[in-house]
Amino acid sequence: MRAFLLLISLIAGLAGMRADDGNAAAVGRYDFVMSSPQGEVTGILVAKDAGDGTVSVSVINPFGFSAIQYSYDVAKNKVKLHYVISFLDSWRVKYVLKRDLTVLTGLLVGSDRPLPSRYTEVSTDDCLTLTNTRYGLSYGLKPLTTRP
Repeated sequence: MRAFLLLISLIAGLAGMRADDGNAAAVGRYDFVMSSPQGEVTGILVAKDAGDGTVSVSVINPFGFSAIQYSYDVAKNKVKLHYVISFLDSWRVKYVLKRDLTVLTGLLVGSDRPLPSRYTEVSTDDCLTLTNTRYGLSYGLKPLTTRP
């Protein structure tokens, strides 16, 4: 029964990311892990091209609740946070999170901007890891595979 409720919550969360006009192309769906010395946030990251030069992104935790929602302006290389889960909702955390998500989403969309000096990137064939060396934060993305 719990697994069924989890599945329903996850589907409802993903349905919220569906485009209104149906014309937006998907950027991708990823298994997401954000690690810090104090703990970690895991879930699914869903990114879609909004069609107006922005990418809409949502991180949904394993229970189906939205943990982070933001949009990334490709031309300005800027993130606008729309929602952050309560335990991450402080101005200091959001300041660092905006900068980190800007770099991470830029890597996802294939931006040619250079990586700032405080970040290290490790890319393998199926995984991307971005580390903020100043604060010890690490972001891991692994593409979700679809079953036939």
